[in-house]
Amino acid sequence: MPSSFVLFCWFQTFCVVSKRFRKNYIHRFTATSSFFFFSPFSSIRKACIYLCTNQFFDYLVMATILLNCVFLAMAETIEEAEYIFLAIYTAEMIIKSIAKGFILNKYTYLRNPWNWLDFVVITSGYATIGMEVGNLAGLRTFRVLRALKTISILPGKTLIIESGFISTKKLRISA
Repeated sequence: MPSSFVLFCWFQTFCVVSKRFRKNYIHRFTATSSFFFFSPFSSIRKACIYLCTNQFFDYLVMATILLNCVFLAMAETIEEAEYIFLAIYTAEMIIKSIAKGFILNKYTYLRNPWNWLDFVVITSGYATIGMEVGNLAGLRTFRVLRALKTISILPGKTLIIESGFISTKKLRISA
């Protein structure tokens, strides 16, 4: 097999153009099977791709995050609300993971550093369920990081935050 064919197969992707916040946005997906099961032409994967590229899905996630911030600011926490928000965030992660793939190829869900934050917040949320042993305040503080999910939805804001991290790192090195 020629090496160019192997290189093409390795980086096999497809793009979907959608409107996000009144601008065209290009989403890139891996063309390999997601979770070794959902091919790019699978009806379930097509539905997940449609959902995660739809701007109303972003609006729904943004509204959920803002509502979650309101619940986090309340003096008394409502435990049932935490379960509902965790279920919504889990559904978002599953939809995006099926659409993009989870980790193995380029352009998959966990290849995006902003999705790392989502994954950590969700897994820490499940780690605190049903555990009444010791002090779990450290794990529960990850719930506050859910507010940072709003940055991952807005395309221009991620560039600003990433530039700030790079600048801070360069300042630390020069000092």
